[in-house]
This record gives sequence, structure tokens and C-alpha cells, in this order.
Amino acid sequence: MAPISILKNGKRKVLHFQNSWFSEFKWLRYSVSKSGGYCLTCLLFANKDNAWVRNAPLIGKPFTKLQHAKGKDKGILTNHNENKYHKMALEHQGLFLAMLKNPSRKIETIIDEKARENEKINIKILESIIDCVMFCGLYGLPLRGHRDSGFDDTVNKGVFKGLVNLEAKHNQILKEHLLKGKKNAQYVSWSVQNELISIIGKQIQEHIVCAIKESETGLFTIISDEVTDCSNNEVISLNVRYVDKNCKIHEDFLEFCGMQRVTAVAISDSILKMVKDAGLDPANMRGQAYDGASVMSAARGTQGLIRKIAPKAMYTHCYAHSLNLSIAASCKNREVKDLVDLINQTFLFLRNSPKREEFFTEILKVYCPENKVEKLKGLCKTRWVERHTCLDTYKAFYEYIVICMDAITNPHLYERLTGGWAWSKEDKIMANGLHHSHTNFKTIITLTTVLYVLEIVKPLATKLQKRSLDIFHATNLISDAESTLQLLRDNIESEFSRWFVEAEKLADKVGANVVKPRSVATMRQQHRSNHPGDTVEDYYRAVLPIQLLDHLQTELKTRFSADNRPCFKIFGVAPESIVKCNVEEVFKELEFWYDDLPRHEHLHSELQRWKRLCSQQQELPATLTEAIVKLADPDVFPNVRALLLIACVLPVTSAEAERSFSTLRRTKTCLRNHMSYERLSGLCLMNIHFNMKINTENVIREFCLQKPRRMFQNAHLLFKDASRDV
Repeated sequence: MAPISILKNGKRKVLHFQNSWFSEFKWLRYSVSKSGGYCLTCLLFANKDNAWVRNAPLIGKPFTKLQHAKGKDKGILTNHNENKYHKMALEHQGLFLAMLKNPSRKIETIIDEKARENEKINIKILESIIDCVMFCGLYGLPLRGHRDSGFDDTVNKGVFKGLVNLEAKHNQILKEHLLKGKKNAQYVSWSVQNELISIIGKQIQEHIVCAIKESETGLFTIISDEVTDCSNNEVISLNVRYVDKNCKIHEDFLEFCGMQRVTAVAISDSILKMVKDAGLDPANMRGQAYDGASVMSAARGTQGLIRKIAPKAMYTHCYAHSLNLSIAASCKNREVKDLVDLINQTFLFLRNSPKREEFFTEILKVYCPENKVEKLKGLCKTRWVERHTCLDTYKAFYEYIVICMDAITNPHLYERLTGGWAWSKEDKIMANGLHHSHTNFKTIITLTTVLYVLEIVKPLATKLQKRSLDIFHATNLISDAESTLQLLRDNIESEFSRWFVEAEKLADKVGANVVKPRSVATMRQQHRSNHPGDTVEDYYRAVLPIQLLDHLQTELKTRFSADNRPCFKIFGVAPESIVKCNVEEVFKELEFWYDDLPRHEHLHSELQRWKRLCSQQQELPATLTEAIVKLADPDVFPNVRALLLIACVLPVTSAEAERSFSTLRRTKTCLRNHMSYERLSGLCLMNIHFNMKINTENVIREFCLQKPRRMFQNAHLLFKDASRDV
């Protein structure tokens, strides 16, 4: 600040701009270019229509007479502080700051009582419209009708406008707005819907991202998969897994993104963009879970490209998918394939004809009236374990399926069936072939064997899809399943004898002969098993359970080996493992995570104390989250706690992505197959995060900030005038 020189009492005196003036007069600002002071408040908010105010010191010209700064009579700063136009400017400044904190409250509406009342009414109207949008989103309802534009009340305009009209019957304010308000400012158009859906979706995303950032570590993993929607477009789903501040594991859907190409580069770029747009740092990513497709799992695939940006984001091949591949690979022998083909043929034979399906339902009512299930279930095309439910139903209906096929072939033998059923020649031929296949003992013993073997892994498949399951517990469940399969393999003779007796009883009910296929020379046999066996039981024991169990065990050991799961290195810190392992070996394996530890130089001694603590426990925690809460005190074991939290963050399956696709199929149907991905993501976020509370006030605030609204038009005009004056 440049000093000034004045002549006082014949002496030259140098005056300086005092720093104390800034503290006393908060509105005072110094202009370097003008070498003087100004009143910021009056410059921005004073009414400058009066020329005297426009040219006053501190407003129209700088304050340079430093000798007259303060004083009762000539004090420029003191007198300016008491001027009416200055006090009015201060009042307008306070109103403006209040508006910044609450954008839905404009300056004009606060000054004018009538405008304030109009503002309250408009906010209530917006609240009602937002409630209707949220209702449709939460319950997965389509908002728009076939023709929802125009003002023709005779046309069905969809659920959203129907809800608005229903609300208007009980809301007089909304009713007057729809009847008397401007047609171009009713705020029920598709564009307003898109804006509100987008704002609500972003609010849900911000809630999830905030929970990640508030967690102890701030770390997360991504779960992603790709699907083709009803418009034949490729869509990728982004989901995150994290541990919140209460040590609870979450898997949450974040966003859908359309893909023009599904190359590794395109997918990785899209995932990283969605992560950054959501406000997350890729450097905090500690895992990524996909299926086993090469474009995702290969070193040069999506996971490899993402690891170049986030080196610690280890890839996990979805456990559920690996289990499914293991079962599928072990069920490729001829007998199981024939069984699957037969079940599919039978299901389609009944399902493709309402007449045949109704006939089977009548057979169940006549021969099994106590049964509540009336239809067969089809085999899942992709998940072998999900076929267990179908196989259970199929075995329960086996006897009645045979009766159904025989009744179609020979209707005169079933007088109990009324209704005058007549069948075509093609129906009888097909039913006769299916009847012959079902009365073959090979079909019965194969069905029984597959049922009992898959029964062991079915609970595992169900458990693996749980969101709260940590990767250590999942690995233990797989180890338990392997042990159970090995125990079954060791006792296969006694176990299969029991299965064989059960199959014989079912064969007796349907009139099947318990015989083994005829054997032929090995060189001539190409299309069926030709194992030696003295008895029928010995033959089928060698053909079915032994092969099935051996292949399944081999597949599980291969796909879930430590070589294929690099995240296994962190398992040594789990209580169940640390008591059995050497601390030195565990310490070496944990070097990869040193940078994530608060004090990694103390890790070795901390692991020794951790092992002693776990060894003293009568009952070790069953899960990692339980170990964190009960044993891993943050002050005593900071490094161990951080490692356990990282292990909880590591993904187990990509089931969350599959769940998001289920919501996608319900939301984007053939009847509403054209919508932006922003709208699609917002609707799916509302539906998936059904229990999350949405702050309507924040939605209104963001909606008003996006652009000028006719409902608050006067306030926006006031802002424009104020900015021009300044």
C-alpha cells in the first residue's frame, strides 16, 4: 500500500493505510491499481440509481484522504459506516449470503412477503412431483406412457402423470398448479423427469462414495460385468465393495455405462472413468472381480490395464463362476449329458403346448392331490448348481411324468383321466419316445447320483452369493466342500449302495428293468461307457459317482489353488491361520501391502503378539469382520487391523453385477427400450437402494441451481440485474 505525504503545521508528514482499519471495517478493501480504498459491500449491493451515491467516496472514487479516515465529523470511514445506503447494502448482502446457503430461497422472495409465500407453494409443488418420480423409481415402475406429450386427457400418459393427477385430487395446491399454471412450466415433462432422476441418482452415489471415504482405510474394490440389454446394446455395470466405519461389508451398485465395443481397452477406460466421475481415487482400489472371459481376466485384458493405473487392484475370478465351471466340466460324461437332454426335451414338450401342460397338471391333481407344485421347472442354462432345484422337482414328479407320457400314448388305459383328451400322431410318437427314455434304469440311477453329488455343493453356491461373505470365509467353505467330497469318495461303495436301493424303488414304480447296458469290444465302442462290472451296481458305480467325484475334486483344486488366487497371501493374518503358521513366513507374504499399513516397521512384532492373542482364545472368530471387532484393537494391532480390513474389501464373486442386471431387465423392457444411461442408472439406483433415504430439500436445491426455473423466474431476474450493477 503506497504511503501519502501531507503538510501539517509546516511539517511534512507521511501517512500509511492502517491494517487496523480492515479489522474495524469488514467491508473495506484496498485497490492497488487505484491506490485507495473501496467499500466492497456498497460496490456489490448498493442502489446506484442516485448519482450522489454513485460518485460517493469508497464507491465511485477511491478513499485516498487518509488524514480524514476516522473522526466524528470528517471521518470518511466512520461516516460511511453510518450511511443509510451502506446499511441497506449490508442488509442485501446478508440476504444474498443466505441465498447461497439455501439456493431455493431467492432474495426477492425474502424481501417480498407475497413472493415468499409463492416460493413456499412452488416448493410444495416440486416436493409432490419429486415424490411421484421417486415412487416410480423405488418400485421399478415405468414413468412415461405411450403418448405422454400434449394436453389430451383422453390418452393414457403413463404411471408418473397418473400419480401426479392422483396426488392433485388430494392436494389443492398441486391441482391449481396443473389447472391454472402455465403449460410450459408444469414441471412434469420428460426432460424434468430426467433432471430429477439424475439428481436423485447422484445423491445416492454421493452417499455411497461418502461411506467409502469415511471408512477406516478408504479402500474399495470394483465388481463389474457386461450384458446385452433388450435394445441389443452392450451395457457394463460398475459396483463397489467396501467396509464402512462400523466394520460392515457392503456391495453397492453405482452406475451403468453403454459400450460401443467390448475390447479390453474400451472396458478398462469406461470403468476408470466411472470410478473417477463418482469421486473415487483409483489408487485406493485394492481388487477387481470379473468373470473368466479372456478380455477381462488376461494379463493384457481389462484387469491388466487397470493394474497399470492401480497396481494393488488384484484380480479375482468370481468364485461362484469358478464353481459353476468346475461342476460343468465334471458333468461332461455321456450319461449326465443324456439326462440333461432328456429333461430339456420333457420340459419343452410340456411347456410348448398349453394343452399338454394342462394335461400334466390334471395328472398331478388325480395321482398326487397333496402336491402343491403344479409345473416342471426348466434347467438353468448357465448355472449348474441352480439346476439342483429343477432336479429335485423332476425326481419328485418322475413317476407322474412316466404316467403322463404313457397316457398320451395309450389314452384308453387311463379311465381316471376325464375331459376327452385327444392327441395327434406327432404327440403320441414324441410321448412314446420320452416314455421309453424315462423307463430306462440308466436315466433313474443317473438322476439319483447327480442329485446327491450336487447336494454337497449347492449350499456352497448359495453362500458364495452373500454380500457379507469375506474371501477367507469363502475359501474355508470351499475347503469344507472338498473335504466332504473326499469323504464321500472314500465311502463311495456304501453311499452308492444306498443310492442304488433308492433308484431300484423308483424303477419298480415306473416299470423299469434294473439292468446294465450290454458290453461290446472296446475298439468298437465309441458312444457310451463300457466299463467292466460283475453286477449292475458295480457297473454304474464305476460309470457315474466315481468319475463325477474325481473330476469335480480335480476341477475344484485347480480353479481354487493358491497359484490362481494371489490374494491367498493375506490369509496368513486371519486368526484361524496365524495360530498354525510360522510368523516369519506370514511376514514375508505381507510385503505387498506394506504401503497400506500405518506402521509397517512394527509388523513383525505385532504379528507375534497377534499370534499369542489368537492362541489364547478358546473359540476363534468365524469371520474376518468378527475378528476385527472382537480382537483387532486399533491401538494395539493397527497393522493387523488394516490387513484384516483389506482382506474384507477383497471381492468374492461378481454376483452384485448380476443382481444389477436383474434390475436392468425389469427397468429397461421392450416397451421402454429407449432411454439415456443416466436415466437408466438413476432409476436402477433408486430401485436397488430402496431403503436409502433421499433428502428432498437437497434435490430441490440442486434442481434450482442447475438453470433458471420459471417457478422462481423473478428471483433469477433480480440476480441478473444485481450482477450487471456490480
